Amino acid sequence: MKRFIIIVWAMVLAHTAQAQLLYWDLPTTAEQVVFGEGCFLQSREPQGLMQNPSALGFIKYRTLAASGIQWWQEVYGGSASAVLPVRRYGTVSLSLGYWSLGTLAGYSEDGRPMGTVQSQAANLGLGYGLVLADAWGLGLTLKSSRLNLPDRYDWGWSSDIALSYKRGLITGSLMVKDLGPDHPRNNDIRYPQNTAYMAGAGATYLDGKISGSAQYNIRKEQGGYPSLSLELAPLPSLNLKIGYEKVPELTDRSPLGFGIEINKLGRRDLSVAYGYRSYGDLGNIQAMTMGINF
Repeated sequence: MKRFIIIVWAMVLAHTAQAQLLYWDLPTTAEQVVFGEGCFLQSREPQGLMQNPSALGFIKYRTLAASGIQWWQEVYGGSASAVLPVRRYGTVSLSLGYWSLGTLAGYSEDGRPMGTVQSQAANLGLGYGLVLADAWGLGLTLKSSRLNLPDRYDWGWSSDIALSYKRGLITGSLMVKDLGPDHPRNNDIRYPQNTAYMAGAGATYLDGKISGSAQYNIRKEQGGYPSLSLELAPLPSLNLKIGYEKVPELTDRSPLGFGIEINKLGRRDLSVAYGYRSYGDLGNIQAMTMGINF
């Protein structure tokens, strides 16, 4: 019987998700790299695999976005998302994601190499948001992911439920993330659902030139931690971003993320964003996102 030894990076991913392999919780966009979990409150337009569905209803324009992320050596990923307002019926979103998680080396029981294969993960997200009384946003997201390995097939699904309040320059949000059955499933193996509870508030100043948010996250299987974000617009159409988030189980990840976004590049509302965060000896994350509103 063959056994497969996963390279160091795959072990890091397992540690990141506490052995659950929840690939929808890994960042794919520039804002997710910069803000971490803080993207659920700070991001103006939900993108990629991590979205706050209660923010969807406030979006007035159709949105398309695509992102690519390069992590460590062979590990890379990407996502594409679309947001469609349906008049008074609310707003729907579709997100697709892909992760290439590096090389698996196969060995026989006596140590002979049996070649290498690629491990891959695919993700799908469907979201819906609705605004009530011009200020309250309600939303639901359904997510699924699958992991393909030799002699192994993991799959799982989950959901996010969120409530937000937006009035003038102030925004607040409550969210329960990753609700659902135990997942993923690999033959008879089941993993516990690591549901997260989030609460936060944000504000915008000086006609949008300064905005920030503070959010607290509590995971059922781990302790709590804050997510802080700040955006500055020193020039028209130029935003500088910084995020702070120190996750207890991610000891190698820098608590600081940095990014830049250029928007309104042409006749339509276009944007290009870049995000960076260090993982110390495990390398650096770099992501690029391009989007358009129409």
